[in-house]
Amino acid sequence: IVDTHPDRLKLAEKIGVIALNDKDGSAVARVLELTEEGLALGMEPPEKDIMSRSPRPANEPVLTRRRGFLILGQGLLMSIVALIAFWTIYRGDAANIERARSVAFGVAAFSQLFFAFGCRSESRTMPELGFFTNPWLFGAVIASASLQVSIMLIPATRRVFEISNGLTWEWLLIAGSAVIPVSVIEVTKLVRKLASTHSKQL
Repeated sequence: IVDTHPDRLKLAEKIGVIALNDKDGSAVARVLELTEEGLALGMEPPEKDIMSRSPRPANEPVLTRRRGFLILGQGLLMSIVALIAFWTIYRGDAANIERARSVAFGVAAFSQLFFAFGCRSESRTMPELGFFTNPWLFGAVIASASLQVSIMLIPATRRVFEISNGLTWEWLLIAGSAVIPVSVIEVTKLVRKLASTHSKQL
């Protein structure tokens, strides 16, 4: 889970859940490093044109300035989506705070899971790569999503994470909001490719 509340982070660690303090840096990068999705990305088949690409400079760091800003932008996008989902429920009414917090929690968790699909390639979209060419990633996301749903539905864990027990249509809001960040990334790849193709034709 990603949170900033120290008590909830400690409780998460006690029940064996990976707890990440959002104040310690980009949660997106650390989730991909620490979870099975990050490991599953290492099983991604090589792209067909990889040997025709120019090699990276020998002195180029793994985390370049461009990649750093990209990670920050992606994290900011997820945060904005979660905040919008929160406000959609909250609307300034204190009676809605628990449901709004629960929705934001779900959006933050699921958006990072779905985002793993967008991290498979910097330039190729999901249809180009094939949806099931990396079954390890697909399985890891399903397993993690199932765990997240369990945390939000099982009474014991719901109490630990202060999740509202009255979520109904809000699950549609969580699912719809969670796919927005990866959708933005995939559309950005497509626009870049179309722009590149157009420039070569000129």
